[in-house]
Amino acid sequence: MGAAMNLDQVRDQIYEAAMLPDRWPGVLDAVAGIAGAVGSILIDDDRRRPVWTNSASLDGFLEEFMAGEWGRVDTRMPKLIAADHAGFLLLEDVYSQEELASDPMIQGFLKPRGYGWATATFVPQANGSNVVISVERRFVDGPVPREAVRKLDAIRGDLARAARLSSNLGLDRGRSTVDTLGQLGFPAGVVGRSGRLQVINNQLRPLMPQIVRDTRERIAFAEPRADAQLAELLNSNWKRLPTRIAIRRTEGNPPYVASFLPVTGAVRDVFAGGFAIMVLEPVITRQGVDAAILKPLFDLTDAEASVLSHLSHGDAPGDVAKRNAVSKETVRTHMKALFNKTGVNRQAALMRLVAGIAAQS
Repeated sequence: MGAAMNLDQVRDQIYEAAMLPDRWPGVLDAVAGIAGAVGSILIDDDRRRPVWTNSASLDGFLEEFMAGEWGRVDTRMPKLIAADHAGFLLLEDVYSQEELASDPMIQGFLKPRGYGWATATFVPQANGSNVVISVERRFVDGPVPREAVRKLDAIRGDLARAARLSSNLGLDRGRSTVDTLGQLGFPAGVVGRSGRLQVINNQLRPLMPQIVRDTRERIAFAEPRADAQLAELLNSNWKRLPTRIAIRRTEGNPPYVASFLPVTGAVRDVFAGGFAIMVLEPVITRQGVDAAILKPLFDLTDAEASVLSHLSHGDAPGDVAKRNAVSKETVRTHMKALFNKTGVNRQAALMRLVAGIAAQS
């Protein structure tokens, strides 16, 4: 990656790739450049249709991995998931030096090909799949620097959101706006800078007006708390893109998470006149919500997600403090952060929001 490219420019590339999947190799090159690595791999392990893409420099890497059945001895992914960390991790974060020296996949597959150091992350999605991003660095170049990990963490959520959309697209540049939205697999629409809906897909139509309303002034949500957050976003002249808004469960409807993604770069050729793409993803779980689901919904830290998860299972804040072996003041600090990230300002409202997410349709 050239020195002139900053993280904002990488984000623009990421959201171009969300709608134009052939841009992903370039994005993954930029991600690798942050870490001084050879290339990067992105996988969405959706059981219905797992997909992956990679930097051009890693063409054939995954094919060789699968052909050699190295997945049977791969310990990197299990260790990554077991660490349950909301960010990128280095190999040395999850392996001892002895394990690195004896791991069969590292020694038998990676090192003979010149690799051996990496940083990776997994991001659980609301539909139960995981987005995995792995950045592969040459063994002779040494471990990935910690400073690079901090930069990668800053764009981790952007990568996961864009990858989730891309996994549903078979997008050609000549495809019309309506066709493109139809291929997303989620209710979606294009919103102009004024806040008016310009075009919607067939999946969104059944949700209008009980979830989404197309008023004369602007797009609106029927659920008041979510609509207040949307109004704040529009009044800020879209200054907080990308952003997500939780829509609480209403009678007969599951809760949704509405993502607003910027229309940037070449994506403007597809969505002419559009300023943001709105995508609604239903959140349907059993009673209570696991922390792994809550983290990507609201960009929470591990501790914040744990607190919110305990609330979703009916624990009071004092109970949460006891369960986590922390002080009540610590729990209050986490709840202040939760108020800020979920858009509510009272404990009762936060509990209702969690209950809405936890409820089945």
